[in-house]
This record gives sequence, structure tokens and C-alpha cells, in this order.
Amino acid sequence: MDNSKKVSATNPSAGDEFKDVIKGLIKLFMLVIVLGFIFIWIVMPTMVYRTEWLNPVMRTEFGTSTFFGAIGLTFFMFMFPMVLLACLGCLYLHLKKPKTTNPLVREKITEGGVLAAMRRPMLVKGPLRIVSATELILFAMFVALLLWEFFMYMRNAFPTITPQSAAKHHQKLWQAKLEAMAIRIGLVGNCCLAFLFIPVVRGSSLLPVIGLTSESSIKYHIWLGHMLMTLFTAHGLCFIVYWASMNEISQMVSWGKTEMSNVAGEITLLSGLVMWATTYPSIRRRFFEVFFYTHYLYIVFMLFYVLHVGVAFCFITFPGFYIFMVDRFLRFLQSRDNIRLSSARVLPANTVELTFFKNKGLVYNPTSILFVNIPSISKMQWHPFTITSSSNLEADKLSVVIKSEGKWSTKLYQLLSSSDHTDSSLSVSVEGPYGPVSTDFLRYYIYPIDQNKNMYNAASRSILYLLVLCVSIMVTSSAAVLWNKKKYNAESSKQVQNVDVQSPTLSPSSWANREIESSPQESLVQCTNLHFGERPDLKKYLLGTKGSSVGVMVCGPEKMRQEVATICSSGLAENLHFESISFSW
Repeated sequence: MDNSKKVSATNPSAGDEFKDVIKGLIKLFMLVIVLGFIFIWIVMPTMVYRTEWLNPVMRTEFGTSTFFGAIGLTFFMFMFPMVLLACLGCLYLHLKKPKTTNPLVREKITEGGVLAAMRRPMLVKGPLRIVSATELILFAMFVALLLWEFFMYMRNAFPTITPQSAAKHHQKLWQAKLEAMAIRIGLVGNCCLAFLFIPVVRGSSLLPVIGLTSESSIKYHIWLGHMLMTLFTAHGLCFIVYWASMNEISQMVSWGKTEMSNVAGEITLLSGLVMWATTYPSIRRRFFEVFFYTHYLYIVFMLFYVLHVGVAFCFITFPGFYIFMVDRFLRFLQSRDNIRLSSARVLPANTVELTFFKNKGLVYNPTSILFVNIPSISKMQWHPFTITSSSNLEADKLSVVIKSEGKWSTKLYQLLSSSDHTDSSLSVSVEGPYGPVSTDFLRYYIYPIDQNKNMYNAASRSILYLLVLCVSIMVTSSAAVLWNKKKYNAESSKQVQNVDVQSPTLSPSSWANREIESSPQESLVQCTNLHFGERPDLKKYLLGTKGSSVGVMVCGPEKMRQEVATICSSGLAENLHFESISFSW
């Protein structure tokens, strides 16, 4: 490499500097939106919000001027900021794409001081598992937000409840306070629901901006789910006790046309309880399929939640769910196509390797994962696997290695190693890859308009709005996917024509006999020593690692992750930075 190339590789150009400024402004704008969104949740339970902002200003001046009326107000206040954040995140990630895929040229990122210390594990064992100081602080702040909302709701509600006001509704004082408390507990639970789906958006444009992935954010979804179901269960139980004390247990089967539907709320709670029960670790790990399939009840949960609270109120908690549904539909469109296999090999230790052809424009990072579905084994099951190939070294191929351990992987191993398997091709569908900053497509959001808001009752109007939202998701997502396919169609056609390897016509077991390892892999095997039956001295190995900043990536059993996290957070080595990947949760 001559000197001019060296300088261009290390010194940013004027265009790169301008792009960095734009990225900084986008992140600043996103931070302002996030702070404003959180501020709304903080002031929502206060009397200032209700008496001085909401009714005299927003509803009378802004609400009546919007095309949607009151619904447009909640849409603008809660849904619009989150959707705007998602769009800005797409733009930021597009600008952040590297100009080169050369593995020798990388953007240097240094991190030290307080920031590095905040990212180190602070708690290793406990109900929260391995968490850093930053995560613990944010968790405490969110719990404080929930407590603040509950306290302010009760502080504003209880002084208005008197023996005289309770007697007007044929209530005792404690019954009136119980009803008020039940309502406020449900309002606090809505805060958890508003953020519940954001961590599980696999193709999220929000999480990569702050250095997260959907896999590393699963624990946030778990925390939010536990808090949500605790609050909603308390909400339902308080109302059951209230109705029983008032001799109005028949309210449990009422479906109001203009007010909240109690039946819809009970169906919401029951579907949530079923999902919650299957998340218990012993059930989830021993009967994963039960856990997996019952989680599809989230559709029932959200549908009857809308019918319970009404369409105007549901927009308060809908932003994360809407973004999740856009992502889910995009993944559905991607998974409909069968992927062309380059090879399928049976490897030692009861493992198989699947290699797919891919477009050269698809670039992924280390630790990215691919969800694989094989309809001949199960049409419904999708399993995540870490990608073992490198897009820098193999531009037109992608590989995953699967070890035979569970029922699904065992069936795959038996299918490929069977000598009488003569199928000319193995039908495989994939989703992904997902991982650190995977921006394979841009998203576009279009919102529906409905002028006939007074022609239907509450339930019908809610269903109508949901249908319009679903249509908007399907149309905009399909347009984005078709645009993306058209963009790479010509290159993919050339790639298929230039492939020397024909589609497999022999059984996968015969492919394994014909495959040989490449020279670099043979050299790696010759210079590597493998020790079976014991774990290395991790403390000695990690503390002896030299370097100013060393990233420690661990993937494996929980005890091993805890041991490595303890070493990295012990303070004996300031240069170690802990990261983990886990699918066991």
C-alpha cells in the first residue's frame, strides 16, 4: 500500500466529516425526542397535565383541529414521536454504514474512564442475572417512574373520595377507594406495555443506535413482562374483589358498547397469564415448544386490550407494538422464500453445516445470527444460529453450524446423515441476519385516515382502526421489500449463472464424504490444541491478557458467563470489557 492509500485509510475526508456532523445532529435530535417522550409519561399523572395542559390547551385547541379529533391528539403525542425515532434511526444507520468491507480497515473506537466502568457487570447473580451499572441505574429509574405514577394518581384521586361521594354510588368509603386504586394500577401498567415490544424488534433501527441488539435486549423484555403482568393481575384482582363486595359479580360478563368492556379485559388478562406461566424457567427450557406457541397469544392479548380500553386510549401504548408489527410483517415476507443451499455437510460431534448462497451486497458482522426454518421438520419452528462464515472472506456464501441436541436439531442431523435420503434439495427458509447494526432494508411508515369516527360503537371503531393499521403495515412493508428485491435482482441473477457448483443431486451424507477442508482451516486445526473434559483456568488466562482495551465475548452455560463476568468486574484488570451472547435467558 502506498502512502496516499495509507493516508486515505486513516484520515477522514471532508465528506466523512460532514457525515459525522449529520450523525451527531441526528443523535442529538433523537435524544431530545426521547427526553420529551419520557417527560410526557412523568407529567401525565399530575393535575397540572390534566387541568392546565390536556383539557384547556390540547383537547380544545389542538385536539379539535386535527383530522382525527381526540384520537389524533393521542396519536400525535405518543405514536408520532416513536415512529419519528424509528425513521431517524434508519437514516442514522444508513449514514453509519462503512465505506469499505476490508477486514483490515476498521473504525477505531476507544472507550475508557467512567463510561467503560458503567458498562462492566455490577451484579452477576440474582433475579436480574448479569447486569451492568448502566442497566441497573436505568432499571431503578424505570421502577421509580412506575412508583411516581402510582403515587401521583392516588394522591390526586383519594382526596376527591369522601363518604358523601361514595354514598351517591351506593358504595362504602373503602370500596370507592378500592375501585379508584384498581383503575390507577391499570394506568401504571400501561407504561410497561408502551415499552414491552421495543426490545424484541429484531430489525430495530432504535437499538443499534445505542449499541444494542434484539438478542442482548431480551432481558429488558422479560423485566417489562414481569412488571406488566404483576400490575395487570393486581388490576384484575382488585376489580373482582370490588364487584364481589358490591354484589355485582355479573359485571364480569358485561360488554359495554360505549364504556370499557370487562369481558375483553378478562380475556386480555387470561391470555397474558398463560404466556406468563410458560416463561417460568423450568417450563420454558423443558417444554420450549409450549412456551413458543403460547407466546402467539400476544395477538389475542393486544386485540382484546384495544377492545377493553378503546382505540383513543390504546394509542398511548401502541408505538412499540406498531413498530414490532412492521418488523414482524417484514420478517414474514422474507421467510416466505425458500433459500438455495450451496452445501449441507455432516461434521463430527453430531453437528451439521448448512451453507447458503447470498447476495454480495448483504454484509453482516461477527456474532450475527440467522433464524432457520426447515418445513420438512416443522413448518412453525424457527431456531437462531450464530453465523460461522465471514462476509469479508466469503462474499457470496453464508454458513451456520448446528449441533444435534434438541428434538429439531436431532431430526435435522438424522435427515442429513441418512443414507436413504435422496431428496435433490433441502427446502430451507431463513430470517436475518440479525446482529450488531444490521441494516438490510429501510422502513417507511404511512398512516391511515378515517373520517367516520362517530358512525360505530366503541368495539367496532376499535376493530376498524386496527384493520386500517394492519393494511398500512402490509402495504408499506411490501413496497419496501419489493423495492429491495428489485434493487438486487440483476446482481443475484448474475451470481446464480456464475456458480460452478450445481444444485445437489446426491444425498447429504454423500456430500459430507466429498467435502474437504480448505488449506487455511487445515492450518488452524494443526496449530490448535483441544482439551476435553475440563474448563480452562479462565481467571489466569483473562488476567494475563495484555492490551489497553480487550473485549471478552462469552457464550455458554450461565455459570460460565457468571464466572467471566465476575472476573471482568473484579477490578483486577481495567482493560477487560465484558460482552455475552445467550439464547437460554
